[in-house]
Amino acid sequence: MTIAPETTKVAIFKGKKVRKTIYNNEWWFSVVDVCGALTESIDSGAFSMIMSLIRHFGYATTRAAFSQVEQSHQTRKAR
Repeated sequence: MTIAPETTKVAIFKGKKVRKTIYNNEWWFSVVDVCGALTESIDSGAFSMIMSLIRHFGYATTRAAFSQVEQSHQTRKAR
């Protein structure tokens, strides 16, 4: 599927670029870009990935996994 150039644009929100396109006569915005602009995230892709993990596995499981990674990282730094 090819998108015509006139239907795809970049909006500026809080100084950040937000990709958008027209689909069925409605503007659709990139969720990753919007989350990045609203949270002022440096890496909005990482934020989106974490939200997907939480949605799929639940908060407690995701938090436990990240805690294990953090502990492992701190152990390596201490050496």
